[in-house]
Amino acid sequence: MTNLTLAAAAPGAAAAIAAATAGGDGAAASFAAVAAVMSADSIKGDAGRMSAAVALMAIAPSLSAEAVTAFVAEYVPTGAASAAAPEPAATAAAPAPAPAQTYAERRAAAASLAMPSPVKSTAKDGLDPSKVFAARRAAVKGS
Repeated sequence: MTNLTLAAAAPGAAAAIAAATAGGDGAAASFAAVAAVMSADSIKGDAGRMSAAVALMAIAPSLSAEAVTAFVAEYVPTGAASAAAPEPAATAAAPAPAPAQTYAERRAAAASLAMPSPVKSTAKDGLDPSKVFAARRAAVKGS
């Protein structure tokens, strides 16, 4: 079964709208046809068959409800939507977070990446902040 694009469905939808608004009881007849197709035992509750029926009714609005039901029941396998849906591919760019991590933990971890690291003391290089302050203080007083 092929996917129905908007461009392919537009003429069928336009014909259905024209038939529904042409006068008489077109809207009620269209609604009754959709309700009859969706409530058929072979289609009801099966997402794949329901989707195929809607697509077929949009493409060929002149088909009767019985013809749509018979076609979908014969040619669309049960569970077609779940079988046709591919599994989402795991991307290597965004690894899934560990299941034990909560939202707050992930947010805190992300925030810590953006924060600057604290300045570490360089006392081992001989630049003790207290000695630098004392030397500058002595230089100011001495002048």
